[in-house]
Amino acid sequence: MKKKVILLLLVLTGVIPIACCPDPVEGPYNFNLYQLTLLKESFLQRSYPGATENLLQEGDAYAEDTLILSMNFEYLLAQHSASFSLQPAALALSCGDDLVLKELKDKVESITVTSNKPFRGVPAGQPLNSFINAFERSDDKFNKPITLNQLISRINSINGHEFMGSNELSTLAISGKPADAQERTFTVHITYKSNKEDTVETYPITW
Repeated sequence: MKKKVILLLLVLTGVIPIACCPDPVEGPYNFNLYQLTLLKESFLQRSYPGATENLLQEGDAYAEDTLILSMNFEYLLAQHSASFSLQPAALALSCGDDLVLKELKDKVESITVTSNKPFRGVPAGQPLNSFINAFERSDDKFNKPITLNQLISRINSINGHEFMGSNELSTLAISGKPADAQERTFTVHITYKSNKEDTVETYPITW
């Protein structure tokens, strides 16, 4: 999953994309979880994993031992209104060194993953966090697993450029294939210090 940065200026009279940079383009940032993508376990086994060949589509049957959840975020400059939206692409190219995303303003409080069906003894809708690993970069590979608590601490302590440039920090692995294959969806729920919440559900696959 590539992460770049885009600036979108929303004018009160309409939605108009603007190529120029706001002044100044720096300060703390916030983000919102807006999409989850399901990937095969083989996504983790490459130095520069490509999403296309490892992508699971809606309705696919999956048999590998580990399922990958790739989290996609929208980024916001915290000192501006929500009109200034940073999403993957052109702002970094147009603003260059003038773009400085500092620390995360609204810190992450918790990240919870659930399934809509029972999962390895865990009832539907209950946290699966004991089966979840995130990752820290090591030799450009996904070979240094960390816990969700470690992931939260890492996200809260780094600047926006580090977070957006780190595929591994937005990748969650659910380990342990269920004994009974069922069509199921997974939900990621993020709470923030401000009590804001993001909740996004995956499309269904059979696993």
